[in-house]
Amino acid sequence: MTTESVKVIIRCRPLSDKEQKSKCPYIVTVDKGMQQVSLHDPQEDSKDMLIAKTFRFDEVFDSQSTQQQVYDEAAFNIIEAAAEGYNGKKLSPRK
Repeated sequence: MTTESVKVIIRCRPLSDKEQKSKCPYIVTVDKGMQQVSLHDPQEDSKDMLIAKTFRFDEVFDSQSTQQQVYDEAAFNIIEAAAEGYNGKKLSPRK
């Protein structure tokens, strides 16, 4: 018997034009190896920003990741399996 579970995948976006014009600090650090995202306190000096919160996910993508990379690494296998049948299980063809 195989088990299935929901995977949580996150892609962090870059700052918007408005945020960049307002000189908002980028407070997100993505560690793909550890599969975690850290949020930093924007009130700290940019060189010594302390980590305020860290979150772990099944897969993480940083702000430089393209839509194609996210699809290839996170969705392709799921889509292909689903095309083979319900929940990735091959079904008998309809008559």
